Amino acid sequence: MFSTFLAFFTLFISALILIWTGIQIYINYSSDKIGFVPSSSPKLSETMYKIVHQYIKKQEKYTFVELGSGLSNNTITAAKRFRFKRYIAVELDPFFVFFSKFLAFLNRVNIEFYIADLYKFKIPRDSIIYCYLANTIVTKLYKQGSFKGQLVISTTFKINDVKEAQSYYIGGIYGKVYVYDFRDAK
Repeated sequence: MFSTFLAFFTLFISALILIWTGIQIYINYSSDKIGFVPSSSPKLSETMYKIVHQYIKKQEKYTFVELGSGLSNNTITAAKRFRFKRYIAVELDPFFVFFSKFLAFLNRVNIEFYIADLYKFKIPRDSIIYCYLANTIVTKLYKQGSFKGQLVISTTFKINDVKEAQSYYIGGIYGKVYVYDFRDAK
């Protein structure tokens, strides 16, 4: 009986997520608003794995922060693969945060969730920042000093007028992943 309820509940939640995702993708591509765009793929996960191992020697010293986390797929993946001291997912939409908490629970990972405006969120020192945000957004975050002293991994979108430390071509809808190492700029 309980397993039938759990299966129905999971199916219901999945349907809600699919409908909401469709609405957000439509908003994103039919207006100038930033909506939800899924950012999870095996190639993206492997690239993030390479970047972390290349740039981070002591993982337990750093906090993993996903800005604009949506369903927190990348934070969940990081929490399962790495040994960072904290995992933080920052999202403006409370609907996504609610489902992200549910997904984190199912994956048995400990993530701190924040419903917050990215421009006002205080990023902890010694963070690895992952984002899949439009270049206007990452550029604004950079210009306001949000990335100072941090390692930034940006999927698809570059920070305008800033040379990346390295880029990885992953193809598909993502194109490239850009790495910016601002840790010397403390």
